[in-house]
Amino acid sequence: MEIQAKECCVEGYPQALLASALGADRVELCENLAEGGTTPSYGAVKLSVELLSAKVSVMLRPRGGNFVYTQDEYRCMREDLTALKALQPDGFVFGFLREDDQLERERIREFVALADPIPVTFHMAFNRVPDQREAIDFLAEVGVKRILTSGLDGKAPDHLALLRELIYYAGDRIIVMPGAGIRADNLLEIHKSLQAKEYHGTKIV
Repeated sequence: MEIQAKECCVEGYPQALLASALGADRVELCENLAEGGTTPSYGAVKLSVELLSAKVSVMLRPRGGNFVYTQDEYRCMREDLTALKALQPDGFVFGFLREDDQLERERIREFVALADPIPVTFHMAFNRVPDQREAIDFLAEVGVKRILTSGLDGKAPDHLALLRELIYYAGDRIIVMPGAGIRADNLLEIHKSLQAKEYHGTKIV
């Protein structure tokens, strides 16, 4: 299987512009990558959508840290989604968990519906979910387009066997996109092992 998309995780518009010029098929546009990525500015999203040749997926995350959010944080994310949706990006990226690391199903359903028809990626919060196959079933059922995961905490190259299992289990229902530790210089070797459709990384191009 040929690689269908290389997604480059970037911080702000200048990095997005560079990644697009270097051949990224899609950028995941964030701020604060040292915190794992947070919601980018309206201006960064607007310029990226208008000027990049690459597709643009937008992170929705109000802070670093865990993926268990307060009611006020959810309110902020709703407002961000509504404002940024008007710019017509190619995707939104988020992940919501409960205190026990189970999926926060009600919120996931809500935000998938709010984003519609813009596709949604469930991000690395997936690494922490205890039953990942059941999570794949749910996320595919509610219309999530792809899951970004390294398998477990750490780097994707350390969890190739698990990632192969997840990719096979997901089949054509939902895209499992390996990320973390995937670079331009090891991508082809990893692809030989995983045969995923899409890959993600900060240095993938």
